[in-house]
Amino acid sequence: MGGGGEGGLRRGALGARESLLICVGGMIGIAIFTLPSTTFALCGPSAVLAWALAGALMLIMGLNLAELASAFPRAGGIAMYPKEALGSTGALGDFLGFISGWIYWFTFGVLANVIGALFVGRYVSMLLPSMAPDPAAMALAALALVFALNLLGVRVAGIANAVLTAALVAIMILYSALALPRIDPGLLEPFLSGQLGPRGFLISITVAWLGYTAWMAITSVAEEVRDPQRTIPRAISASISIVAALYLCALLATAGNARWEELSMGNPEGYYAPFALVAARLGLNWLKGLIYLAGLLAILTTMLVLLMDGSRVLYAMGKGGALPRALAATSRRFGTPWASLALLSAASAILLAQPPSLVYYLIQMGGANFGIVMAINCACALRLKLSPGRRGCGPGYRAPGGPALPILAIAIAALAMSQYDIEVYRLALCWIGIGALIYAARRCLDRGATGGRG
Repeated sequence: MGGGGEGGLRRGALGARESLLICVGGMIGIAIFTLPSTTFALCGPSAVLAWALAGALMLIMGLNLAELASAFPRAGGIAMYPKEALGSTGALGDFLGFISGWIYWFTFGVLANVIGALFVGRYVSMLLPSMAPDPAAMALAALALVFALNLLGVRVAGIANAVLTAALVAIMILYSALALPRIDPGLLEPFLSGQLGPRGFLISITVAWLGYTAWMAITSVAEEVRDPQRTIPRAISASISIVAALYLCALLATAGNARWEELSMGNPEGYYAPFALVAARLGLNWLKGLIYLAGLLAILTTMLVLLMDGSRVLYAMGKGGALPRALAATSRRFGTPWASLALLSAASAILLAQPPSLVYYLIQMGGANFGIVMAINCACALRLKLSPGRRGCGPGYRAPGGPALPILAIAIAALAMSQYDIEVYRLALCWIGIGALIYAARRCLDRGATGGRG
């Protein structure tokens, strides 16, 4: 690791093109190849609309976060914004910043990579059935690969991400171009159906928004972005728009060529690889093989970006003293937070040993966690709008819509999140409770160290 200490990250390593590729490459990944079947099962063909609404909501949230990132271009993103934006409120900003970071690094740095690694094993098995590779070994190999690429730095990870993303986008466009003309309108009726109907539609929005969350990675590495006031807002808005268009074409092609019942967990091929199922049904077996390859590439690109993202949040929390300072250790050779990368990768490897049946609840828990983090940070964006010129706030991008934009984002997220199963709330609250206990213990230790002052 080059014996790194608590050094600094490499500033200005990411330009406009690299920033856009990080966002697009991260979004076109795990979610679009693993979550559509879940949303189709929940609400039938209307899942296409749910994904469209999720994209619109993400754009609203993205503009709020772009304003925060522009004002406070620091490593750690969402873990730093509450403390910066609510600084005058003292302990509240510190606590919300800790909880945001605590939820975020686990959700995107660990949970998402565990799910991704599990699907890597399945996709390799489907792509190379004659070799019968061990799914568990493939999952661990995927974790090792994304750890190594991230350790080498954001530019190396960015180059790998660019190559993977280009191949992936080409395959998705090819799939949509061949499947869209063959849509059977009868398969789109009844439009709102599935297992849960209207309730399933709202849940589907929160599942679908996980497919757009990787744009947040660029806010976590804002310290390493050139001209963040211009680069970050443009990267976020452009990437969400591009990805939403690709998603909707592929999802409409799928809904118009397969009934939602065929995409449930009772049909493994349809559940784990819905696009491949449609390709096979259309007699395009060569495309089916390419889709398996695309799924594998998609998962790896997302894992690559989310590990980078989560490690910067942990790095920032370690550097700020919210978590052990050892997590702020950086490689002298590569300028990367090797300690945080190692912790996230080790935690992901440990969770791989858990029953795959947990994946369904982990996906929904991820949606709930993201909604909580977004609500906290949209509230911070609202505070920033109501107190422009606050000391320490840099001049930069201002999202349109004024205070109405963050309020709208919070309201929509709350409505969609109101429909979860009780188990999902328990899992999310359990993790938040653990974080709150750790925060309280840290505060007690800090007071003891200062003789009860502060």
